[in-house]
Amino acid sequence: YYAIGCGDDLAIGALFATEGTEKTPRERLMLAMKVAELYSVGVRAPFNFVEVKPTTIPEVQTSVRPPPEL
Repeated sequence: YYAIGCGDDLAIGALFATEGTEKTPRERLMLAMKVAELYSVGVRAPFNFVEVKPTTIPEVQTSVRPPPEL
């Protein structure tokens, strides 16, 4: 897990605690944010979630040159 900000440890703890449960990823994230909001004065709703669809990254071809002779 990875979180940033003043409630990051709280959010990470909530994500860890809900691992393996029947909660959806969105439910787990919302719970993590609510926990951080409850125990950190710097975290407040509303919370916005952005879903990023996976994409394929084209393979980059590189050429390796031998080092120059000294």
